[in-house]
Amino acid sequence: MATPTTQIDSSARRSRVLEIVRQLLVELGSQGALPLLTPNSNLDRDLGLGSLERVELIARLESEFGVRLPDLAAAEASTPDDLAALIDGAPADSNWVEDSPSALRAAITTQKLQFEAEEKGVFAAQTLNEIFRYRALHDAERVHLDITEDAEAGEKNLTLTFAELYAAGQRCAEHLARIGVPPGGRVSLMLPTPAHFS
Repeated sequence: MATPTTQIDSSARRSRVLEIVRQLLVELGSQGALPLLTPNSNLDRDLGLGSLERVELIARLESEFGVRLPDLAAAEASTPDDLAALIDGAPADSNWVEDSPSALRAAITTQKLQFEAEEKGVFAAQTLNEIFRYRALHDAERVHLDITEDAEAGEKNLTLTFAELYAAGQRCAEHLARIGVPPGGRVSLMLPTPAHFS
């Protein structure tokens, strides 16, 4: 039998689940579904949450409550109340890893990483050049690539850091500009693989 404290905690969790669903609907621009939102609303039929939206919702719930929801049960939950019940019974172990992760779990993990990055104000890159620039500034000494070359004395192991990669890219871009390749122009390159090329 549930104690009064347990009942209060469970009620608070159910209210928070509804609030998270409400926030998601607002972000999705689904204001028409807001009047239909109740603990027993059908996620698909009443609220219009498809599989992608459901993945995002589950990721938010797991992050909010610090739990790991079972894949099958989370996928089959039909209402906010179903999700709240899953949270009530879920172990508080968000670091548990399945032996064979599912596509749902991979999608949820990706969503969680995105949320964490947004909360930390991580730079959002639109191009590969922006990623290289960001890495060169913030992870300059971090190794981007380990290189093994054949040499007369045997194999030779070298490393390429993000700073070195960015500097090599800048030198390549400057050379292309000098020979008349315009910004955004297309070229075909056959690059050697030794590290001294950069």
